[in-house]
Amino acid sequence: MINFLTLFLLIIIFLLTVKIISRKQHEVAEKELQQKELLIQEMQTILNTQIFSAKETRGTIDNSIDKNHIHQIAEYFKSQGYSISELSKTEGIDLIGIKEKELLLIRCETTLKEVKTTDLMIFIASCTL
Repeated sequence: MINFLTLFLLIIIFLLTVKIISRKQHEVAEKELQQKELLIQEMQTILNTQIFSAKETRGTIDNSIDKNHIHQIAEYFKSQGYSISELSKTEGIDLIGIKEKELLLIRCETTLKEVKTTDLMIFIASCTL
């Protein structure tokens, strides 16, 4: 009888321990989620600030890209197996390419240049549909 009672108490202690650990893991996960959401909000604020300053220094975005140039780029991605949609009402995205689970936001440029992190951040923040 004492062995049964001891086993019962050990099981209760084990279950309480598991419950406490589970609760702590849930609290940690919630805290991480809140931190990630805060980071995303801060990044959006930074990107919006950079876009505003970039537009002031660069002026307006060059909309003089030749339609033939966009068509050639679209044909290239079609030959690679992508389904291509051309967007005419967007600022920053010229084409959207879809292939299986992959999505490409394509901005056609007429010059070859090194892509920097700030360029990517400005591009992503300026992509509106």
